[in-house]
Amino acid sequence: MALRIYPAIHISDGRCVNPSVNGLSRGKVFTGSPLKMAQKWEELGADFVHIIDIDGADSGLSVNSETIREIVENIRIPVQVGGGIRSIKDIDHYLSMGVRRVIIGTQAIENPVFIKEAVNLFGSSRIMVAIDASDGMIATEGRKKFNHFNVTTIASNMKAIGIQSIIYTDILRRGLDNGAGIMQALEITEKLHMNVIYSGGIKSLKDIEAFMDMNIEGIVMGKALYESRVLLSDAINICRRHEKKLDREADYES
Repeated sequence: MALRIYPAIHISDGRCVNPSVNGLSRGKVFTGSPLKMAQKWEELGADFVHIIDIDGADSGLSVNSETIREIVENIRIPVQVGGGIRSIKDIDHYLSMGVRRVIIGTQAIENPVFIKEAVNLFGSSRIMVAIDASDGMIATEGRKKFNHFNVTTIASNMKAIGIQSIIYTDILRRGLDNGAGIMQALEITEKLHMNVIYSGGIKSLKDIEAFMDMNIEGIVMGKALYESRVLLSDAINICRRHEKKLDREADYES
């Protein structure tokens, strides 16, 4: 299976924005219409869209859920959503509107029992856990609060509960121009054998290539796509070429 590219749409006040590194300010507004951006990514070949309700992450409420509903109802590709999802009712709300997977961050760190309940109710394929880390500390509550938890330990605890997929974000690199930081993602993948989606600092096709020989499920991309430093079609094609190469090697060995 090819490494999947997840174009990111961060929503604040109903608009598509580039959030700051700490998540507390909104940064540049890319477009007034998150729906148009989602449709653009779909037209350019994306087979999944990654959406974060920035206001929801800050407040603990699903602030932009109607904007997200509009996206889900008007594109054909699946959507995964995070930001402010803190209750079983929130999860059910998003899954009922057609969201494929929900992403839990703060509640996963602070209330693991909640994650166990969510997995039991909705299944492990519908629940993902987000681990946002900065210099060894895990961020919660819209990256306003930091805890000295070990990233791999948290991921291991989530796996024991039934979580199969983790979104790991390197906060120090996300939205910056200093390249990807892959070591923590690699550790989670190799030690725990979990599905890992990496986010943070992807700025070039070379950064994407660094993940090719790792068992990583996908990469979330935002700023590099919006500023056309990387074309989505190029990112997708390089992943598909690598998949074909692996298939040829497997055929040769057999």
